[in-house]
Amino acid sequence: MKRHTAALFSAAILSTALGASVALSQQTDAPPPPAEKVCLQANRMMNYDIIDERTLRITDRFFKNYTVRMASGCVGLTRAPTDLRLQLRSSLGLGCFGQQGGDSVVFTSPGLGRMSCIVTSVENYVPATAKKAE
Repeated sequence: MKRHTAALFSAAILSTALGASVALSQQTDAPPPPAEKVCLQANRMMNYDIIDERTLRITDRFFKNYTVRMASGCVGLTRAPTDLRLQLRSSLGLGCFGQQGGDSVVFTSPGLGRMSCIVTSVENYVPATAKKAE
């Protein structure tokens, strides 16, 4: 009886180890998840925060946050701009902002007047993580 129990126990351990190794080998071959499509509609912009001269954080009417990146430094963007708008290249204004070339951020800067910057990308906003003290 002891041999029978030992044989079953050995078989159980062997099958568990074999199953785990097969599962681990399959995980490395899995394709990466598809990139999530981001769609910020210009007519749904509710609020904005200026991160730097090339980056904005936009909040839409559904309280979803986006990061908008621009091609070059936007002169005057960090000086309390007024009337900031997202301008689509298409005349309809109903598409996703930043998905096609030529979309821009238009604003009025004190002392400089009306300015515009070309948008390079729009992504879901990811807050910066705090660095851990070591």
